[in-house]
Amino acid sequence: MTEPWALPAVELRAGYARRELSPVEVTRVVLDRLESLEPRLRAFVTPTPELALAHAQAAERAYAEGSAGPLAGVPVSVKDLTATAGIRTTRGSLLHADDVPAEDAPLVERLYRAGAVMLGKSNTSEYGWKGDTTNRVYGSTQNPWREGRTAGGSSGGAAAAVASGIGPLAQGSDGAGSIRIPAAFCGIYGIKPSYGRVPQWPAGSTLSHAGPIARTVADAALMPHPAGTSPPPRRAAPPVSGATPSPACASPGLATSGSRPWRAPSPTRPRPRRCGSPSSARGSRRPTPTPEIPIRCST
Repeated sequence: MTEPWALPAVELRAGYARRELSPVEVTRVVLDRLESLEPRLRAFVTPTPELALAHAQAAERAYAEGSAGPLAGVPVSVKDLTATAGIRTTRGSLLHADDVPAEDAPLVERLYRAGAVMLGKSNTSEYGWKGDTTNRVYGSTQNPWREGRTAGGSSGGAAAAVASGIGPLAQGSDGAGSIRIPAAFCGIYGIKPSYGRVPQWPAGSTLSHAGPIARTVADAALMPHPAGTSPPPRRAAPPVSGATPSPACASPGLATSGSRPWRAPSPTRPRPRRCGSPSSARGSRRPTPTPEIPIRCST
């Protein structure tokens, strides 16, 4: 039987709806996994276990009452660049090491309204301006497939957490690859949505777009989206007359036929291996699997 922490968000939602799984019990299992891996993984700058359990209890009541939102009971993390009311937001900088925002970013408001379970703030490079997740506030996030290697950046904490089974979904942000790079390094999925698809507030660089990191494409499509579901965003691109919205990050019908089965990496058991023949180029190196992680080599 698949461990609850390894289930994708779509299966968690189905299990909750059938009353076969409990949001509270799943959240406890995920929090236990966070606590056991975090001393070495360094993916979470500020875990929020009490808030996570409160959200899980609310989700359990919502399922019992038939009022569950689209992410009710699904454990998620939020990047430490994103404002979260009452939760420390360091932005990866000693200048903000003790900052606690007074209000949530719109994306966080929407995650809460959708019923998501907030696990905590994921590690980032300072202000997100680097393709490696390391800073002087919390140190370097490890690649869960091979300790001592980078998880990429700047959303490396989010990608390492998702790849390790600490929540099936995470919020990242991407200006020049900060979702896509760590998703690729950690063997999972990430989307940089079109500018304006997800609101950007407080105002920042127009290069940076908030988006999902997940273990499956179907899970990435669950991340809430402003169109028709929330008040107007504080900062978004103007609508284009006659344009049809992209399904990215919005439509549960986003194609998933290319998704490969996912198995959790083991951060504690590195096993060097080179794919292909001994003469393979350096670019063909892939994450090292354990026997439970069937990753195919490409020649």
